[in-house]
Amino acid sequence: MAFSVDTFLDRFALPLVLGGAVHIGNPIDHDDLRQLEAWTANAAGSAPLAQACSHRASFFWPEQVSSSLDGDTARLLAGAHNTLFLSHPARPSLFRTGRGTRQVVRFTASCLGVGAPRNDAVAITRHALLGRFPLLERDDVNVRFWAGRREFLGQVPPGSLVAWPGVRRVVQEQRTVRWLDTEMSPEQRALLATLFAASPVTDLLSIDQRGRPQPDFVLLAPILSRPRIARLVCYDYASRGGEHVERALCLGFWRVVAEAFSVAGELAQGARDLPPRRSNDRLRRALRALTGLVQYLVATRALVGDVQIPSREPPRIGFGAVLAAAQQVGLVASGDALGDDEVRGRFNAALGAAREALGSEELAPMVEALRGAMAATNPVQESIAG
Repeated sequence: MAFSVDTFLDRFALPLVLGGAVHIGNPIDHDDLRQLEAWTANAAGSAPLAQACSHRASFFWPEQVSSSLDGDTARLLAGAHNTLFLSHPARPSLFRTGRGTRQVVRFTASCLGVGAPRNDAVAITRHALLGRFPLLERDDVNVRFWAGRREFLGQVPPGSLVAWPGVRRVVQEQRTVRWLDTEMSPEQRALLATLFAASPVTDLLSIDQRGRPQPDFVLLAPILSRPRIARLVCYDYASRGGEHVERALCLGFWRVVAEAFSVAGELAQGARDLPPRRSNDRLRRALRALTGLVQYLVATRALVGDVQIPSREPPRIGFGAVLAAAQQVGLVASGDALGDDEVRGRFNAALGAAREALGSEELAPMVEALRGAMAATNPVQESIAG
């Protein structure tokens, strides 16, 4: 069937932004993308989607985002659609050899490679567009009948199959599965990571979702360095309790430490799959951004009353270990940065209790590793190496 922008808007783009059933068709190709890009360039034609993004953003951003869309919007929509298509049950029959699938993967990667958002407004618009992507679910139906059984993944069984249920002994069993929990190829996982990189706010606000790629906080540090984005992320975490992101944030922190200072590898889960060591500036920026986010999250709780930092097992996955180690090397903000005397007192009391609960024996190797990472990323060291 020929590609239709209007159909794509009604059945995929708008439900993706506003909620509802998202329908996946044949993969978007170069010609289809050109139609989408022309459509986004037409302000009148793309107005429904632009308004939907503005409406969605109004729930989490204090000011109205631009109602205009651009070519990156078309590319991200095409990339998101094709990433989902790779899970479609019709894909094997459409591409009987691996060549067609490989072409879709390459084209989809080019669509998603739009780079990081250049400012806050673009970051928010992209999250409004893609924020529901990690939350998508699929209704699977298992149909048993007198002659056998058939399974329909995200599809409605044909009427002829379920007709005369009493005579043909038809039984339907439906279950809802999270799309991130479904089986994906390594190539599809890589596309998902690229999609998150293009929408870092979506990446940050979904770090607690099972089945998604491990967040790369070295890439996320620049967006966390933007004060308004950092506040948005922190308030979202705090509104849900904060505990749901604790493991991901803390393991992400120690992974950055291990990348900067390889001796600390035992503190980072999956340290063997760390990327090649990146620049001192990027690693140091990530350490500061993560420490600041964790501290801000705990201090936000302290605004409304006494706060505790519960101990975790193993200790490295807890906020207490990150903040106690960071305080020892001078990464934790103090003084007026923590607010008034009462908030500072609550925060410091919570941190002191966490440090005492950890004990020096547990804390010492973490402090040593973090101190090594800070020394290894010292700008002086980089200039000497250069």
